Amino acid sequence: FWGVIRPNFSEPPSDPVTTTPSIWKNSDSYTVGNSATLTWNSVDNATGYWFSVWYKGEQIVTTQVSGSSEYTLNNLGEGEYTAFITAYNDISSKQGSVTFRVNYLDIGTNFIANIIKVDSWSHVVNDNTNACIGKEVGNANEYYEFVRQSDGSYIIKSLEDGKYLEVSDGGNKNGQNVGFSGYTGENNQRWYIKNGSSGKILIPKNATGSCLDISNNGSAVGTNAQIWAQAGVAAQEFSIYTQSNIPNFINFGDDFYANIIKASTWSTLVNKNPNLEVGGEGEAEGSDIWHFRRMKDGTYIIQSLFDGKYLDVEKFSNQKGANVYCYDYTGDSNQRWYLTLGKNGKVLIPKNATGLCLDVFNDGSDAGTNAQLWEPNGTTAQEFNVYKEDTIKLGTANVTLSNNNYIYDGKEKKPDVTVKYGYATLQQGTDYTVEYSNNVKAGTATVTIKGTGIYSGTVSKNFEIKEALYTVYGYQVVINGNFDLKYYIDLSKEVANDTDAYIEFKIGDRVQKVKQRETSNGHYVYTCEVPVAQIGDKVTATLHYKDKLYALSQYSVKDYLNTIVQNKDKKEEYGKAADIASAILNYGARAQLYFGYKTDSLVYSALPDAEIKKVDSILAQDIKKAITNKESGNLENNDFKYYGASLVCKSDTGMKLYFENKNSLSLKEIDKKYDISVKDCKKQISKSINGNMICITINDLNAIELDDNFVVQMTNKQNSSQSMSVSTSPYIYIKKSMDSGNAKLINLSKAMYWYSQKAMEYSATENR
Repeated sequence: FWGVIRPNFSEPPSDPVTTTPSIWKNSDSYTVGNSATLTWNSVDNATGYWFSVWYKGEQIVTTQVSGSSEYTLNNLGEGEYTAFITAYNDISSKQGSVTFRVNYLDIGTNFIANIIKVDSWSHVVNDNTNACIGKEVGNANEYYEFVRQSDGSYIIKSLEDGKYLEVSDGGNKNGQNVGFSGYTGENNQRWYIKNGSSGKILIPKNATGSCLDISNNGSAVGTNAQIWAQAGVAAQEFSIYTQSNIPNFINFGDDFYANIIKASTWSTLVNKNPNLEVGGEGEAEGSDIWHFRRMKDGTYIIQSLFDGKYLDVEKFSNQKGANVYCYDYTGDSNQRWYLTLGKNGKVLIPKNATGLCLDVFNDGSDAGTNAQLWEPNGTTAQEFNVYKEDTIKLGTANVTLSNNNYIYDGKEKKPDVTVKYGYATLQQGTDYTVEYSNNVKAGTATVTIKGTGIYSGTVSKNFEIKEALYTVYGYQVVINGNFDLKYYIDLSKEVANDTDAYIEFKIGDRVQKVKQRETSNGHYVYTCEVPVAQIGDKVTATLHYKDKLYALSQYSVKDYLNTIVQNKDKKEEYGKAADIASAILNYGARAQLYFGYKTDSLVYSALPDAEIKKVDSILAQDIKKAITNKESGNLENNDFKYYGASLVCKSDTGMKLYFENKNSLSLKEIDKKYDISVKDCKKQISKSINGNMICITINDLNAIELDDNFVVQMTNKQNSSQSMSVSTSPYIYIKKSMDSGNAKLINLSKAMYWYSQKAMEYSATENR
């Protein structure tokens, strides 16, 4: 036992202390902040008494007392106390003791409650994971589940999101924020409770010298919660206000589709764009089906399949009679609904007004009866079956096809399918599968859509395959000189016999309407003239028939020529034509450069460099030496004087001869006075006048004719002595261009010369 200070006695007592003093506590239980009074008795032969108290390993009281007395300990802390009373004399001593434990308040094992600042009756709420003062409107963020732990502390879970009240970051300093987080079990999520002067004090286990505190003792909405050193002030005292009648929110599933049906009359509530009403016959697709999704706070957002909008309390009202309708998603509490059990169905409670519930006006069941909010009264107007749909039947789904009409071509037709149910566009493979039938031959074909996943049933959609009005059989470029892209087309009898039907060719800005056609091996042949600089452009062909347009295909001379060059080792006929095809591509590219046409995409780009360099390597002097053609003839009379010739690069090559029109004769006067023709040649000529010059053009020259001499005869019908004749050749122009000093013209002329040479070689090979 503990030593004592003995007073001096003149004579020691004759008897020792033989009886142990008794010590009593005044209660069987103590809570933090209480007082404890210890009392003891006197014993024989004792000359003095010492009282001491030990708490958590430390002696907190030691004092000399008298017998049969008492001692009070105030403001008890949590933990175990042991009090000792020692009776003594000079010979001996006896010691009695009593142990008791002081606990934090036990206010229940598991319950739901509000945390309310006592002096202003302001609710502490979970505001997006932060603790602060909020409005008292019955929202889930005002409610907490308290669960007592084995150490006497409580974990406090918000009904808003299932997160736990905690001291942020585990801090223990004044002003440390208080918020909400997922469960960790750490001390900063455990709270002791003790009595204050007017309410309860919440003490975090990680900082027991501090407590929950409202900043600056505020009561305005948004005032922050924190911890602060315990000071016994109003900012730190709260009512733990238990809720025995809190709505019993039920978990009916996390994600499902359902009807909302008034249980007593089996009347379905529908989205009437936008009001929620009792439905009737022939309601819009999806208006009676709702997508329920459970949120973390236990509420449901309820989305209409009709338009994708959400069940909503209009204008955020919390008053009786407030309208319920459908609105775009906001995520606010007036779009969140608790489900609770009623007597014969489920009750839907809006989170923004938990004192009210969904109600059908006057308990009506007629179509158009409106839905509203009303205070719970247990009537059938407020009880509903949330009737889950295992699957949604596709019977009324809206199905559209990318094409409803096809022309027979012997191939399967599979139009793209779009399926909409209400607002939702369904996903192929997830929500439905597609099967096609009778989709090759002419007639009625069918698409069958089968629901999968949450959708069931089938929907069929028909489309037509008509007898072919046309079929593009193939293409050809006539490479003996002309750049004619020929379309080989099979036409139905009705199109072939229609004299108004025609093919329209578009290449760049050029439009050619072609009615005239040839036949070849049972196919109709339509020809599109392609200028040399445009052989890389896609020709768009369109059939015009009975005021309708039918797109045939797009193709280019370049496509045709590249096919020949790239496959010259695979087909004999391609091998023979490869050189002239390459020469045409070279010629076309030089024409692009000369005319400045699409020079960023030259048509010879796919040719090997060696093929391109063949033209570049030709020397001007070699061309001049090789061309021996000369101009000759009777070059002048009283009316005309020959000036020279030029070449025209269109789909083929034309040669223009220029004459001075001395007497300014008109074309009519010229035709009356002269016969103009090309000797020994059936070439067509054309005439034009420009100022004092007359131009005579020899048309339709192909590549193998460029080295020919052409004699243009101008026979004077009235005086043969005044007749003229001019003999010239396209090669003469090519030869002259070598001295022009114009690099682009020289390169174009070289390519034309090379093309002419290869055309003659190809023609000679074909004629063997």
